[in-house]
Amino acid sequence: MDSTTDETVLDETVLDDRFTWGLIVDVFDVLTAHGYRRHSDRATGAAVGVLGDLCRVYEGKAHR
Repeated sequence: MDSTTDETVLDETVLDDRFTWGLIVDVFDVLTAHGYRRHSDRATGAAVGVLGDLCRVYEGKAHR
């Protein structure tokens, strides 16, 4: 039987405290420096969601 308790099981779909506005702004600054231009608020919001997905995939935590 699995000895893990509910308190020690982490939901891999939830981002941790490293996913901050600072990270988001830094990534957007890199995109801007490479010639990408911000579009609408809606598109920017969608990009924040995709960035969260990227962080999970990068660490191998994405749903397969």
